[in-house]
Amino acid sequence: MDEIRRRGGARIGWVNASFPLASLSVTADRIEINGFLLGNYSFRPEEVVELKRIGIPVIYSGLRIVHSISSYPARIEFFPMSSVDGLKDQIEQSGFNPKGRQSAIPPKEGMAFRWPFVALAIIGWNLLFILDGFIFLPWRPPPEKILPGPFVSLALALVFLSALSILKSERFRSLALKPDRSVQEVGAFLRLILLVTGGLFIGIVFFAGAR
Repeated sequence: MDEIRRRGGARIGWVNASFPLASLSVTADRIEINGFLLGNYSFRPEEVVELKRIGIPVIYSGLRIVHSISSYPARIEFFPMSSVDGLKDQIEQSGFNPKGRQSAIPPKEGMAFRWPFVALAIIGWNLLFILDGFIFLPWRPPPEKILPGPFVSLALALVFLSALSILKSERFRSLALKPDRSVQEVGAFLRLILLVTGGLFIGIVFFAGAR
């Protein structure tokens, strides 16, 4: 059977991509999910334990790839526009048969980030917002007329740079992630952070310059 290709939505870890931002492709020896911001996730039959139907009747339905790749997020799901049962039948007809063992699924406890890193990020974020909102700065106009100020801009820039550093720098990554966790687990989440904080920062700079 020829390669199966479907367009739909996906959920990778904590991040969702709605239709038509994700795609699924299947051959006899590979199943692969690609998505905007999500990255690329490819599996061989021996790495897939089960293709599990998920969802709530009438509301939504999808296909969860139960896998044994420790560097991938535990939750990898695809939501086709067509019938999930029909898609499962087509995958079986393609010759792709899960051969992974349940015992091979790696145990993962809690989130991939170190707690001290998360606590520092939350405290720093909130402190900068408090400084921007409650400390009197003589050069700022009355509160009802202002755009987010320098401390909010600094908070966005620091979050952007932190996310980028986790993706690109092994040294910084070791400070942010637990020793036994992979950046691929949080890659989709970090790319979403880059998009959101980068967009907000550019928007602040643009509107500030237009005033």
